[in-house]
Amino acid sequence: MMYLKCLLLAPAGWAFTLLAMLLSPVLPLFAREFVWGKCDNGAVERWEPRLPKWLAWFQTPDNSLWGDPGWRNEHCPAHWGDYLGKVLWLLRNPGYGFAWSVLAAQPAAGQPVTTIGDTTVDDGIGGHPGWYLSRTAGAFRFRWIARTVPGRCFMLDCGWCMPQQGSTDGGRLLFYGINPRFPKMGPR
Repeated sequence: MMYLKCLLLAPAGWAFTLLAMLLSPVLPLFAREFVWGKCDNGAVERWEPRLPKWLAWFQTPDNSLWGDPGWRNEHCPAHWGDYLGKVLWLLRNPGYGFAWSVLAAQPAAGQPVTTIGDTTVDDGIGGHPGWYLSRTAGAFRFRWIARTVPGRCFMLDCGWCMPQQGSTDGGRLLFYGINPRFPKMGPR
């Protein structure tokens, strides 16, 4: 049933992602300059620019429009605090609030997570190809990584973002849907 649910939710996720990407250049114009809320991937709370509540589906719930520390220090150090940086942050996380609220799964705390496959599969420097499937009550995550051209790989994430082992904590699981991408991968 959870696999069918993913297939049914995926088109809504894709449609909203496309809408979010198209609106990304306009959304920062509606930003409220200093609103109290979560920052740095939810680790702290500060006054930072955010979208109004009626546009919350377009924003990450755990960061402001200035992004997370990795965004500010590595990916967008010259522009994270200006209009361009806000647009690029929204393009990097299109429709995140929608995936986090409307499409998210929320298994009860203590549900066991079982995994088959290679849980060390990863992209990035030192990453390697392979696959795994993690499952819990009402949610799953399938990840497959294959080498493509030097320095890149094909990564397919399906389902919900969840731990590979242990048990659920009762929190929401972000909906990935069916999400292909071509990230960087270390040398062969």
